[in-house]
Amino acid sequence: MRRPWVLPVLQGRPVLGPAEVAAVERLLRALRPAGLAPARLRGAVAALWQFVGGLADEEWWTARSARPAELAPDFADRFPLLTGLAILLDGIAAGAVADPCGG
Repeated sequence: MRRPWVLPVLQGRPVLGPAEVAAVERLLRALRPAGLAPARLRGAVAALWQFVGGLADEEWWTARSARPAELAPDFADRFPLLTGLAILLDGIAAGAVADPCGG
């Protein structure tokens, strides 16, 4: 394929299949004890889903191109995966504290 990046761009908003729906439901169950308001819970699930999906895309591109390493050889050291995930989870926890009644 000459331009493999075109397919993901054209998909717009893909339909979730049974495996994806089950994964979202597991994520909702994992976050529910945090006591987030419904809107915050939806936002947290969306943010985590996009974070993980973005990592999968990044791995795909990294496996197929040396260009990212040429442009920013220390990117992985400066912005490690666990740091990004920790920042995201800290933000979700702060949302639960900011709205302790869940509403």
